[in-house]
Amino acid sequence: MRGGLQVCSTANRRVKLVAQHPERRYALETIEDWLDRAEVAIRRRPAPARTNDRPFVLPPAGGSGTDHRRGAAWARRALEESARELANAGEGSRHKTLVDKSVRMATMIARGWIDVQEVRGTLFAASQACGQIKDYGLGHFEQTLAAGFRHGMAMPHPDLADNDPPRHEPTPHKQYPASADEATMKFDPEATSTPPPANSAAFTFDPAPYAFPDPASIPPREWLFGRHYIRGAVGASIGAPGRLKSTTALTEIISMTVGRDLMTGEALAAGPLRAAYFNGEEVQDELDRRVAATCQRFGIRPEDCGGRLWVRSTRDNPIRVAVRSPRGDAMVQGPVVTALADWCNRNQIDALVIDPLISFHAVRESDNGDMDLVCKEAFGAIAGQTRAVDLVHHPRKLSPGESNATVDDARGASAVLAAVRLARTFNFMTPADAAQLGIAEDDRRRHVRIENGKNNPGPIGKAHGSESRPKICPTAMKSRVLSGGHNLIPSMGCPYTTSTGAKTGANWSLQGRQPLARLARMVDGRKPPQPQYQNPP
Repeated sequence: MRGGLQVCSTANRRVKLVAQHPERRYALETIEDWLDRAEVAIRRRPAPARTNDRPFVLPPAGGSGTDHRRGAAWARRALEESARELANAGEGSRHKTLVDKSVRMATMIARGWIDVQEVRGTLFAASQACGQIKDYGLGHFEQTLAAGFRHGMAMPHPDLADNDPPRHEPTPHKQYPASADEATMKFDPEATSTPPPANSAAFTFDPAPYAFPDPASIPPREWLFGRHYIRGAVGASIGAPGRLKSTTALTEIISMTVGRDLMTGEALAAGPLRAAYFNGEEVQDELDRRVAATCQRFGIRPEDCGGRLWVRSTRDNPIRVAVRSPRGDAMVQGPVVTALADWCNRNQIDALVIDPLISFHAVRESDNGDMDLVCKEAFGAIAGQTRAVDLVHHPRKLSPGESNATVDDARGASAVLAAVRLARTFNFMTPADAAQLGIAEDDRRRHVRIENGKNNPGPIGKAHGSESRPKICPTAMKSRVLSGGHNLIPSMGCPYTTSTGAKTGANWSLQGRQPLARLARMVDGRKPPQPQYQNPP
């Protein structure tokens, strides 16, 4: 073939382009050079036109059913796509998008592949991101979501086909059936001429001059327990793991419900209170062990608390007061915060402990804006004017040579320390203090120092570590051994608290009374205390 073009396939499946010439044969460097000199254009067969009007076909049934793990993976992928599409929906399409996505996800909720609260929270954040809730209010979102859920729950998602990867699928409906929800789902506020509701009006700010109220009419601060819990304020307890933060908080919560300080025996000025403790790390059985140990140590009976105590694990059912929207911004979970505040109001909760803070939000801990929103708009709203909220928080990793953490070492953004009104730290006894008190190095970590590092409502006070020699609370606590061999150590106090294992009477006396006597003499020369207790069994 003279002057023709030959395409040869090589052994490695690469294409070799060769030009034939009457006198010589040579290889072309690039196909672009030949195309530039080509005089004949090869026509291509036109591709079929693309269309989006193909009818939706449900995935075929998967035989005996879809594995739950596979269905859950499918549902989470679908939820991510739905939230992304809703968050990016423009004006005029937001209502329809919310309806479509709520119906689609409800078909998977009906199969048990995903939790309804997870879907609700994600779609709520997406609706906030696109401005739908701001323009038309929370009520419109709730009604539309509920109508879509009811419609989708009536037609559960079919089994997934074998080896069928998650893919984008249209909402399995085109026309809504006649039902009581038809008007709700078809009503699109963006398609009407009705102006948005009043809550989307422009922000106005016109405060009146300060009125100078009568000082006698201003209510005093209401301290609930010690100098850390005060009504209407959010506080923080900062300490590394193993520093008795949780045990201290539990003992304080039980003290409030009983109406007296279990460490000193003094009655609380506020009287018996109603208190709650939520823990996102431990299971309920472990919390029950700790409460039982504390009650046995101090002789507390259930009737002494009078139904005023709530201790609940949230590890298996997390509570997130703030999450990240599909766009990455921190968003307060309005329904969650409202539900918590309403629950506290119904039960007249005076004090609430959140342990730890990281388990109750899903935003960036190192971002000041995110953490300020969590502490103020979420937990500040829960505290309100009537209850104290304490956030148990962890410090950063200390640098080499550092042994004790301060309130400035709180992990993550500094907005946490700036937002809370009170903050205290938990640290092990220092080697110098242990040597001065005659405590062995092996037993030094059984003593914890609690210092008040921030107190916006008032001075720190010498009882909370402002002096060079902080005032000591010379109280020893012993462990309680519950049935089943569980050795628990309920311990708290200020600033030094001892927590020792179950020992013989002689060892316990050496570990408890002699160091406490030195503590008292070291501080202000008081008469050594005489703790009243029985030796552990």
